Amino acid sequence: MTPADFLAAVNAVNGAAGQEDFIRILSAQWERVRDLAMDDDLVKDGRKFVANNDWRKFLSGLNGPPKLVVVADNPGTKEAECGVYLHPEGGAGPIARQFLDAASNSDAMKSGWAIALNKSSFYTPDTEELSAFFRRDDLTPALQEAQTKDQQWNGRTVARIAGALRIPILVVGHKKMLGFFLPFTKALRAEALKLARFIRRQAGNDGKSA
Repeated sequence: MTPADFLAAVNAVNGAAGQEDFIRILSAQWERVRDLAMDDDLVKDGRKFVANNDWRKFLSGLNGPPKLVVVADNPGTKEAECGVYLHPEGGAGPIARQFLDAASNSDAMKSGWAIALNKSSFYTPDTEELSAFFRRDDLTPALQEAQTKDQQWNGRTVARIAGALRIPILVVGHKKMLGFFLPFTKALRAEALKLARFIRRQAGNDGKSA
């Protein structure tokens, strides 16, 4: 798909509703991941949870509501250093940003045309390290549980943002990691189905009242 085709697809499903819901959902996400990042009990060998500082641009009103949710795997080294998902000098960031910039005819992330979330908020230098890291015997049950719940929350958050704003979701990442990210995928699908049923019921009720 070319950037132009992608832009057409995004514009085809975009809506203008749900700004207040979007802010409420994103605020809860920011506070949750920030708290995980500040919890010293959830740090192991320099690996930790990382929040996306770009979210604050939306929460402060500096950026308007996004037209697209982009979902990457997890924060890498540059993302952990700067607190910015899909960092322009990171591993996946340059390629993803180049495509999004071409599609939006702008700096997609800086302008707020797209918002970046991750399947996992937990930093590792290499995405494929995640799976091996969480198979280690010396990890605390609290960290194991936090990782699973983080993926689940991220999945629900992605679906809720997309549902509130009626915008599409673009998921990118390593195919080899599909099994590890199953908690995210299941939560995203379950929440999306729930939202779809709600929207259908709402549309039906609106039709009856008309």
